[in-house]
Amino acid sequence: MTLLCWLLSNAWVSAQADSWRGSVRTKVQTDNRYDVSGDYTGEVWGQMVYSNPTEKLNGNISVLSRLSTDNYRDKQEIYQAFAEKQFERMPVRLRAGRFEKSDNLGLYLVDGAQLNYQVSSPISVDIYAGRPLRIDHVQSVHGKRVAGVESVLQFAPHFMSSVWGLEHTDFGLGMQTVAQHTIQRSQNSDA
Repeated sequence: MTLLCWLLSNAWVSAQADSWRGSVRTKVQTDNRYDVSGDYTGEVWGQMVYSNPTEKLNGNISVLSRLSTDNYRDKQEIYQAFAEKQFERMPVRLRAGRFEKSDNLGLYLVDGAQLNYQVSSPISVDIYAGRPLRIDHVQSVHGKRVAGVESVLQFAPHFMSSVWGLEHTDFGLGMQTVAQHTIQRSQNSDA
């Protein structure tokens, strides 16, 4: 979070070509599947996006606040908060903070960093590492650390298939590793 604030404040001083935009979404729902009187839940999602094309700097902050008559659903959290910098001298983009990741390990958040290297026009390589976090009740990776590398070929065919609605396709190849929490079991000597 400190890195995000520093990058955004540094860009503010150096150039005025930046823009901020945001949105707030709300939802109220009731659910009587588990209780005859019903469970009432209200959600507020807020998102703020920063963009400075002159400095090639972007940022994103997404927050969630949920209040419910069911205590297990109450939550206030920072969903995403990251800064992203595109470097001019080399085809590299660096992202740091909390961001979404979706791969063969599932859909999860990462507190860490990601480096994207654009090898050529359709081929890129991503290297990332950090601490994985679970999104709500989505089944995903759980552990102390996650790291990986993946390469993506972005294929945009010269035709538009009306049957499939195919505009572009990404082919990816990657490898991930997860360091799990170690579980220590105590040996009970009472027999």
